Amino acid sequence: MTSTNAGASRRRDSHRHQTVTTLPAPQIVACEDVSLGLDEFFLPEMGAFRLHWDDAVAAEKSRTWTLPLRHVVEGPAPTRFGIRVTRHDEDRYSVHVVWNRSGIAWTDLTRREIQDSDLGNLLAAMGTNLEDLLNQPVLVEAPAAAARFSNMS
Repeated sequence: MTSTNAGASRRRDSHRHQTVTTLPAPQIVACEDVSLGLDEFFLPEMGAFRLHWDDAVAAEKSRTWTLPLRHVVEGPAPTRFGIRVTRHDEDRYSVHVVWNRSGIAWTDLTRREIQDSDLGNLLAAMGTNLEDLLNQPVLVEAPAAAARFSNMS
């Protein structure tokens, strides 16, 4: 991944085998509720931040952002971002992301698939440690919700 941001520091992340550009912290302008209403697999509502990046990051118009499962977003740092990570088993997660005007969801990711994305770097710029999200307790579903989803197969 390349960057024209002269003020950004670079580090080599051994588990990712690629260069990661550390982002400076954005100014959080607002927080809003976002509805992702496609099927039951999307969350009906989650929070998203409105972000204002410093001039160096904002001037970076073309950047490749790698999300889980090598989903790629081309463009500047998001000005609207939200994430929800839910742990379902020892190494199984669902991840829901709001990225500008898009909502993206993965229902069965491993820790490594999440770590191999740029989400950790983006969260670090916002003061959140991805590992803290990944180390959360396993969600125990209510029996009614589990039955509803098992009847779908």
